[in-house]
Amino acid sequence: MCRSRTRLRRYAGDFAASGVSAVQPRTASVGYIGRMAAPTILKICAGVLAVSATLAQPPDLAALRAEFAPTGKLRAAINHGNPVLAARDASTGELRGVTVDLSRELGRRLGLAVELLPFDAAGKVSAAARAGVWDVAFLAIDPERAQDIDYTAPCVALEGTYLVPAGSKLRSVEEADQTGVRI
Repeated sequence: MCRSRTRLRRYAGDFAASGVSAVQPRTASVGYIGRMAAPTILKICAGVLAVSATLAQPPDLAALRAEFAPTGKLRAAINHGNPVLAARDASTGELRGVTVDLSRELGRRLGLAVELLPFDAAGKVSAAARAGVWDVAFLAIDPERAQDIDYTAPCVALEGTYLVPAGSKLRSVEEADQTGVRI
């Protein structure tokens, strides 16, 4: 998990000097997802990413490749609409970022070519899951999406918050997330 409380405190101090303050953050999780059942994904990830480094016998890569990439290549949905996860280089158009790196590393460990499929919004990634367009993706864990997508444990935790005037009574996201509170 990645947490950025120190950065939030530093920025909150900067904002306070300009007449605004930050309320306490709410954490959202982003998990690695795929089309197979969550227990299967966890077993595969454990086998590929952790156990294979310590066991004398290599994992059954053929089975892992077939499970992760039924088309023979790892099709990774990259949401460049979320700059925390990925971005498109303005001059070259090339995708870069943590989800690009994680996708390429998974492909390398499985011995598979990786096809990066760019999306400009998480909703579009989620919708493409129903059509079987991609094999792996990185999205916020959401109960509604879980109807079509299986998740692993989170690979990153993101904190979100609001900026409010320095004299505001709001001190937490929960206080702001109430009926009748205008943001």
